[in-house]
Amino acid sequence: MSSTGIQRYILENMQETLLQREHSTHYASFTCYRDQHLSQRCHPMPLAGKMRRIFSFEAGNTLGCHEEFLRKLIMKGAKVVDSDEKSNAIIIFCPIVSRYETDINSALSSLPGGPDIGLDKTVILVAMHHTFDEDYTLPNHREQGYHKNVFLVDCLFFETKGLWKCPCNKKAVKMVRKKLQLKKWSPHGLLKAKEYKKVGDKKKD
Repeated sequence: MSSTGIQRYILENMQETLLQREHSTHYASFTCYRDQHLSQRCHPMPLAGKMRRIFSFEAGNTLGCHEEFLRKLIMKGAKVVDSDEKSNAIIIFCPIVSRYETDINSALSSLPGGPDIGLDKTVILVAMHHTFDEDYTLPNHREQGYHKNVFLVDCLFFETKGLWKCPCNKKAVKMVRKKLQLKKWSPHGLLKAKEYKKVGDKKKD
């Protein structure tokens, strides 16, 4: 084979090798893209959680126990605001002092904006039962459906104890946390909860 033929042979082999490498690179890139795309379809990236801005309304004397309930939500990442216009969730704290249904309806009627204010936002009503028995058993009122736009939970409290550390209250906080799509734990929320408590303590003084 002449020197010209050898050079041509070498050049053709080099071109073929380069084409193979280019094809391999493109295939690897496509495979990577395909695998990422399929992974995102099968396991979509979680959407960024929307900050839950809570407007709190007390429909009676809670003896300050509603603050403790709110702190538990702040610890999970919620933020308490001073008006319902700034909020995307409303929590009504309703002490039960007479008949359950009467107090619930009265609380909803006294809510700023009326009982239909929750048509465009989450409305949660915390029915607060004053009792010296932390193991007090409550009937399941949520099945009675007093208002279709209201998410209802029950909690127990006592004037000298505050919110009882009981299964009923733990369940109430958990249900509200899930309803608001809050985190189970938030380092930033812990700091905010401490600040919120300090502000509350200053108001008492």
